[in-house]
Amino acid sequence: TGAGGGIVFTSTGSLTLNNVTVSGNTSASGGGGIEFNSAGTLTLNNAMVNGNSATSGGGVEVISGKLVIGNDTQILGNTGSNGGGGILLLLGTLTAAGTGNLIANNHAPNGDGGALRLDGSTATITAAGIGTQPVFFLNDAKNGGAIAVLAEPTATASLNLGDVSGTPIVIDNNFASQSGGGLYLVSDVDQSRSADLSAFNVRLTNNGATDGAAIYSGCFSGFNCAPVNTISMESDGCRPGNCSAILDNIATGPYGAAVILAKSTFNVSNTRISTNVGVYLIGSASASTVSATETLIADNAVDQSL
Repeated sequence: TGAGGGIVFTSTGSLTLNNVTVSGNTSASGGGGIEFNSAGTLTLNNAMVNGNSATSGGGVEVISGKLVIGNDTQILGNTGSNGGGGILLLLGTLTAAGTGNLIANNHAPNGDGGALRLDGSTATITAAGIGTQPVFFLNDAKNGGAIAVLAEPTATASLNLGDVSGTPIVIDNNFASQSGGGLYLVSDVDQSRSADLSAFNVRLTNNGATDGAAIYSGCFSGFNCAPVNTISMESDGCRPGNCSAILDNIATGPYGAAVILAKSTFNVSNTRISTNVGVYLIGSASASTVSATETLIADNAVDQSL
C-alpha cells in the first residue's frame, strides 16, 4: 500500500482522534498507523497507536502540520525501519502536554529516532508518564534510541523538554546501535542549520549506545561542520528525585562516552551526572564548549579524563 496503512489525511483542516485505537497496520512508505500530510492539526487524546509498521513513521507520520498529544495516549511497539519508529515529524511542530502518556518499545533499526524523529521540526514536550513510568522507554534505533533531532537545509530543528508538574521527564532504557542512546542531534547536510536541545528537569537514565550513550550532538558530515548545536540542561535545584540528570548510561565503543559533542555548546546547571560508563564521560571535538554550574559529577566509570 501507499502512505498511511491505517488512516490517511491529506485534505485541508484538522483531525482529532479521541478514544481511538490504530493497530496492526502496514504501509510500504510512510505512516504505518496514521499518515497526516496537511498544514492542519492532528490531535490525539486517549489514543492507542500500536503494532504498526512502515518505512518511516511506523506509528504516525506528520508532514508540514501540527501534532498535539493530549492525555492518556500511548505509542507502542511500532516500527519505522528507516526512521521514526513511533513518530516522524517533517517540517512541522509537536506539542505534548498531557498526562498518562507512554512512547515505548518502538523501533527504527536502520535509521534515526526509535520513538520520535524530528526533521526540520520543533517539539515542545511537557508530558507526564503513567504514574511513575518514563515517557520514553525501551525504544531503539540505529541513531537516537529515543529521539532524533535532525536539521533540514531549510529549517533548524529543536527539542524543548520541560517539566511543569514537579515530576521530571524521564528518558529511560533506550538503545542505539551506533550513536545517541537517548538523544541524537545533527545539523543539516549543507551545514547551515543547527539542531538544538533545551531540557528542564529531564532525566536521561540507563540508555546505551556505541557512542554518546545519553546524548550525541554533531553534524551530518561527521566532525567538520559549520553550525553550532546548542544543548542546555538545567533544573530548579537538585532535590531527591527531582533534578536534571544523566545517570547509569553505558557507551560501549572505543571512543564511547555518555555525551559526545562535535561543534556543539553544552550548558549544564543544577544537574547530576553520575554512574555512567565509557571511555570518556564527555567526548568533545571540533571546537565544542562545555559549561557546568552547580552540577554534581560523581561515581562515573571512565577510562580517560573528562
